[in-house]
Amino acid sequence: MKKLLCVLVAAMLLCGVLAVAETAAEPVLTLYVTQVTQNGITMNPADMGLDLSIVFYEDGTGLEISNGEETPMTWVESEDGTVTVTDDTSVTVLTPAEDGWQADVASMTMTFGTEKPVAVDLGSLMEAADASAFNGTWECAYIDMDGTIVPVSVMADYWTMLFGSEDFTVTVADCAVTAYGDGPYTYTFADGTLTYSVEGNDLSERTLALTDGGFLVYTVLGMNTYCAAR
Repeated sequence: MKKLLCVLVAAMLLCGVLAVAETAAEPVLTLYVTQVTQNGITMNPADMGLDLSIVFYEDGTGLEISNGEETPMTWVESEDGTVTVTDDTSVTVLTPAEDGWQADVASMTMTFGTEKPVAVDLGSLMEAADASAFNGTWECAYIDMDGTIVPVSVMADYWTMLFGSEDFTVTVADCAVTAYGDGPYTYTFADGTLTYSVEGNDLSERTLALTDGGFLVYTVLGMNTYCAAR
């Protein structure tokens, strides 16, 4: 997927900037993949740990860059404004759109722009002053999938399979916690976090923590979910 995104990014660099560079040594433009849309779900590549860009040169050459890995490519602009980007393994056509450039690849639509996307700032873990800091209703916004932060909407179809419920909320009232339809269970407050476990059952371990970015982190089965206050 990273390879594909890089190819797509390369194409967007071409539009309206072909006369900017005076020599082939200077890039005409650098464009970034700003959005990836599939099955109606739009994701930020930066939240998935992807840094994808394409550098275009006036002589029709360029570079597709995927997380620092460079792939040479060539490009051609057609009279209708579309741009065809070609590397050793693929050919991609970019079409001008209101929000930049777009390319349809399989079931995905890639959007490109001149601004580098920034990953959501979830903040750093902090120690809560007391248990009351957790009180309230929180709704899941992001899930940490092996270090890749994805919007909860990406996992919506799998939510029931993961948590056995269609409930996306965590409710806390004085250490009584109901998480995603499971509970209430009485947690213990210590070292700035709330924890729950059943002796001899590692799968029962659950933790609630807070971040300085305003999120509640619910950890269960080794999975971190980030919830925003309602």
